[in-house]
Amino acid sequence: MKKTLGQVLCFPSPDNSSKISLAKLQDLKDIYETEKSNLIKNAPKLSQKVLYPTSFEKQNVLLALNIFHESNSAALAHEAEEKGKDIMGTREFIDQFLNWWNIVNVKNSEKGKRLKNPFGDPVRSKDQMSMIFLNKFYDCLVSWNNKSALPLEKKEKN
Repeated sequence: MKKTLGQVLCFPSPDNSSKISLAKLQDLKDIYETEKSNLIKNAPKLSQKVLYPTSFEKQNVLLALNIFHESNSAALAHEAEEKGKDIMGTREFIDQFLNWWNIVNVKNSEKGKRLKNPFGDPVRSKDQMSMIFLNKFYDCLVSWNNKSALPLEKKEKN
């Protein structure tokens, strides 16, 4: 039996906080194992170091960010469509992280236009798509934290 502790994340769906979704690292590992010998890959950022890091490699932010690469989301969608696997929770989690990252990682005012990504535009109004996403994301995090079975952090016992 393989060690899976800490490799499945339960989180409330961003569209419906009463629905619980699962993000499984195994979904990405399956794609990597399928594609590792292929010349052309749907998820080129997945590697042995990314999916099976040593204790030292776990501190490498660039390796961690490769888990959340856009190509992985697209590969998960392709895998779900082609094989009918239920991996949408993993894709949903990656997409939420990517949207959040694109919003908070704006370094110049033209990034959104250049990359054709509305989440790459600086936040200028409360009605902007980025701000609507952040409000929804915040509500989702609050909902997640309020669910005792799915804590964001360990709660102290009284």
